[in-house]
Amino acid sequence: MADAPGRRIAEVQTRFDGSLNALRDYAQRWMLQPRSPEAKIVEGMLHLMEMNSLHQTLLVTERLECEARMQTLLEASDKRMEEAVSRSEILLEQCRRTATEEILEVRRALHEGVAASRNLQKIDDKTVKAKVAEILGTVKKEVALSMNLQIKQAGVYVRRDRIMQQAAWFATMIVGGTVFGIIIDHLI
Repeated sequence: MADAPGRRIAEVQTRFDGSLNALRDYAQRWMLQPRSPEAKIVEGMLHLMEMNSLHQTLLVTERLECEARMQTLLEASDKRMEEAVSRSEILLEQCRRTATEEILEVRRALHEGVAASRNLQKIDDKTVKAKVAEILGTVKKEVALSMNLQIKQAGVYVRRDRIMQQAAWFATMIVGGTVFGIIIDHLI
């Protein structure tokens, strides 16, 4: 349908060019043959003016039709654009809601992950404390056994030493008493 006005314009333009060429031919013949009737030139000029008038009328009519079609297309385009904007706004709202829900879900998952991590940390702390307590208990037992053994050995050593000291003291007392007795015996 858009080609029909273009075709009509092309046809009118072709006829106009043909009439203009014919007018040139008549003018050239008239110049070459002055006896040629001027009526043909006048007729050609009238025909040319008529063609020009028809051409102008056709152009105005086609321009008005094109403007009407253009106005219809613009109105349809505006309506479609409004519908597209409305749909886009609805889609944007849905996307925003979906994104908000996803963000909330991610936050919830992060909070659960942090809580789980803290629980694992507590479990790890408890496990570490239990292991340390077990190791300390083992070390304590070994140290206690070692200390008991050292105390027993020291006790044996101290007893021997103490016994030796007491024996030496008793020996000193006996020897001293004997010497004291001999001295007193000599003095009396």
